[in-house]
Amino acid sequence: MSSLPEIADAMWTAVSDGSLERAGAFGTEAAANATGRLWARLRDHRKRKGQAERPDNREELHASLLELLTADAEARSLAALIRADQSVVNVFHGSVTVDGGTIGIHNG
Repeated sequence: MSSLPEIADAMWTAVSDGSLERAGAFGTEAAANATGRLWARLRDHRKRKGQAERPDNREELHASLLELLTADAEARSLAALIRADQSVVNVFHGSVTVDGGTIGIHNG
């Protein structure tokens, strides 16, 4: 869990601008899958506790993740799949047009 602050930073960036809900917007395929599943578990955890599903800020997200990871082995496994140094958020501010192709972004 030593990378939890970095995971919280990356996840909060994706959550706060809505890119986590857009397919392919968050890092590698493994990171995208694990992050989406961890986000779903976190929302469910917060809902069961009577809290809003979406944290209000990055600090609340970090605290909720820490609490979830302490209590949930599957959540810990998902967090282990997320390499925060490879998780990126790709946000396009403006129009993007692709004619007969795809957009691929990777870290080489």
